[in-house]
Amino acid sequence: IKQAEIRWTGEQVNLVELIYGLYYTGQINHANVEVKDILALVERVFDIKIKAAYHVFGNIRRRKNISPTAFLDKMREAIIKRVDDDLAYHPHKDKLRNRL
Repeated sequence: IKQAEIRWTGEQVNLVELIYGLYYTGQINHANVEVKDILALVERVFDIKIKAAYHVFGNIRRRKNISPTAFLDKMREAIIKRVDDDLAYHPHKDKLRNRL
C-alpha cells in the first residue's frame, strides 16, 4: 500500500485519544515532545486535519457513561483476544504440529 493510500477511517475522537495516550505515557522522544507535535505528525501520517484536538480531549475527560479511554480499552481487548486465540488449544492444529 502506498503512503498516500493510508488514511485514518475511524472516529476522530479515537485518534485524539491515541495521541494523548502516546503523550501521557511518554512514548515519543523520551517524553520530550509536545501534544501539538504528535498531533502534527499524526496528521501528516494519516493525511488528516484534526480540528480542535484540545476541545476533543475535553470531551474525552467529560465522558461519564463510558471510560475516558474507551478506544484504548477496545484496542487492549482486541490485542488480548488475539493473544488468547493464538495461545488457545486447537486440537486439529496441534496434531499437525506434532507430526512435523
